[in-house]
Amino acid sequence: MARKIIKFIIFFICSLVILFILITLILPSTGKVVKETYIQASKKTVLGELSTLESYSAWYPWIQVDPTAKISYKDNRQQMSWVGKTSPGPVDGIYRLTGLDSDSTLHFEFTYRDTPPFTGAYILRSSSDTSGTTVVWYLKMRAGFTPWWRFYAAMMNKLTGPLMDAGLNNLKIICEKAEVYSHIPVRRIEINKTYVATVMDTVLQSQLYLSLNRSFDSIRSFISDHHLIAKGEPMAQFHELNNHTFTINAGIPVKEKFIPEDNIQLQIFPAEALLSADYSGNYGGVQHTYLVLSHLATHYGKSASPAVWEIYEDGRIPQSDTSYCHIHVCYAIPSRQKIAWLRSLTKR
Repeated sequence: MARKIIKFIIFFICSLVILFILITLILPSTGKVVKETYIQASKKTVLGELSTLESYSAWYPWIQVDPTAKISYKDNRQQMSWVGKTSPGPVDGIYRLTGLDSDSTLHFEFTYRDTPPFTGAYILRSSSDTSGTTVVWYLKMRAGFTPWWRFYAAMMNKLTGPLMDAGLNNLKIICEKAEVYSHIPVRRIEINKTYVATVMDTVLQSQLYLSLNRSFDSIRSFISDHHLIAKGEPMAQFHELNNHTFTINAGIPVKEKFIPEDNIQLQIFPAEALLSADYSGNYGGVQHTYLVLSHLATHYGKSASPAVWEIYEDGRIPQSDTSYCHIHVCYAIPSRQKIAWLRSLTKR
């Protein structure tokens, strides 16, 4: 009796194994997902975002699933890898751009944790008036003969599709913002270590221009009284508080270090790279240039709204919203993001 039971168990297990193998062979050896979206931005703008790996942290779903992920780049920034704090292995994902056909199809390879390698492409189609672009994103995986990956291939659209939909939605937002700001050029400025004499004040919005000019007068008097040498144009930062109140930080670069006195403070800028966007026009319109740098800051630096400095060319301090000014709007690139930011700028 016991021998019969053992034989039955062995037969049953063998039958299950054979059945499993047969089902596995019936399942597809290749999984494929195709998703698409329409973006109200030119093909050039969309391709610029897709070919700049530094921007992927803002939209690529397999990176966004882990906010702690740290990204590294290699091969002239055509390949990136990332790993999170809770990753089970040395890397979570490896992604590589493998080629561009004309300006319409960008190919890539992608591996995520222990999955088989994925291949795919982004296919770009301009609208009839070239103001919009349809993005088709396809992803393919070869499962081979491994049973569980064949099951994954069969369920790939259901398992992977929602991630791709979320990624395309984020890409759409980013590209449409980039299109709005694309006509404003952003350039890189390298500065040496700089000493700045500054005055900080908190005032009501109605007193903004009066306080700004008063602060610069105080700094100029301090420079003159202490026999310092001004070494650059006047500059200012603004931070809006509650109830129409602003904090103003006005400054003038000087040649040498000095001892702070009364309301005059010393601020030291390290040698660093700045993003700079130029603005010419009535002072009330400078805010749009702020938005350009803010977009770049949140896009590439994953930071909050940047601490922006306005540098007034020829020392022309605005007296009102209608004052005509030429202003360099600058933002210091975070040191750990410097290379990524500068690489992204060269591709815009």
